[in-house]
Parts: sequence; structure tokens; C-alpha cells
Amino acid sequence: MYTIIRLSSIIFMMTFILSSCDKDPVDACIDDPTCEYFRCKVNGEWWTPDCENGPLFGCRHTDVQYYKDSEIKPIYIYTSKESNTSGMNLYARNIQETDLKYKFDFQNQNDLPRFYEQKQNSVDRIRYLIDTSAVNYIIFSKIDTLSFILEGKFYFEGLDDGGNRKIISDGSFRQKYRF
Repeated sequence: MYTIIRLSSIIFMMTFILSSCDKDPVDACIDDPTCEYFRCKVNGEWWTPDCENGPLFGCRHTDVQYYKDSEIKPIYIYTSKESNTSGMNLYARNIQETDLKYKFDFQNQNDLPRFYEQKQNSVDRIRYLIDTSAVNYIIFSKIDTLSFILEGKFYFEGLDDGGNRKIISDGSFRQKYRF
């Protein structure tokens, strides 16, 4: 009997220890409908925004704006990663609350999504503007105008001035927006 109790205690402790192992914070966040996240792969490597807390203004690595009452109904998403000085901008316009999919408008390259990286030992940035010959998309699966939450997925390919390509894939986000 004593052996059974000891064995049960060992099994319970092992189960407790193994179940308390750290879960990927973004994966844990995706499962929580109240949690905000933004992530994607850049050329196959996971990329998530980050920043350092400042003494005055705190940390806000992702800024989302949706102006549903504007004539062109734009959505702006700006996000950055201070640890390697990279970031991206996503922009979409003419979004309706009933739209499930929005394909980027290719008329104005400045309005399109882009990824950027800081050049080493420089203040200059390398900008990867959208490759209009690729299939690029953003899918809004949730536009909640009562709780001010946008949720969606995205994919795009960008080229720098030299023709070097960045593939932004498996992008997903859930963020509160301001208006």
C-alpha cells in the first residue's frame, strides 16, 4: 500500500512539473480571446514585435487604427521590434464590417504593406515594398466595433531596391484599435 501511495505521488509530481513547462507566449495568447498578439514569419523565421518600457510612456509595440466612419474606412497597423530594429506597416482601405477578405489595392505603392530593417551601423533603413506580382492578402476575420478589436491573417512578399525578397507569411493578429 505504501508503495502505491509513493508511486502515485511521484506520478502526480511528474505530471504537475511537465504541465507547468513554459508554453510559447504567443500560442498561449492565441487561445485566449482577451489577449492581444501580432506575429508572422519573415523568410521562415518567427517574428513578433517587442519594445523596451520607457519611464514616461511605457511600451506599445503595435499601434492599430480603424476609422470606420471615414469615407475610405482605412485600417493602419504599425508594429516594430526594437531588439533588431525591424518592423512593418500594413494598410488597407475601403474596409466594410461585412468584408471577410480584402486584397491590397495596388494603385499606390506608398499605401501598401511593407517590412523594414535597420542597416547595421547606420540610421538608414532597408524597405521591402510589396511585390505586386505576388499573391498578397489580408483577411479580417473579426472587426468588432463594440470592443474595438481587429483580428485577421496576412501574407505578402516584399522587394528592396536591389530586388532582394522578404516573404512575410503565416501572419496573424488580434489587437485593440483606436479610432
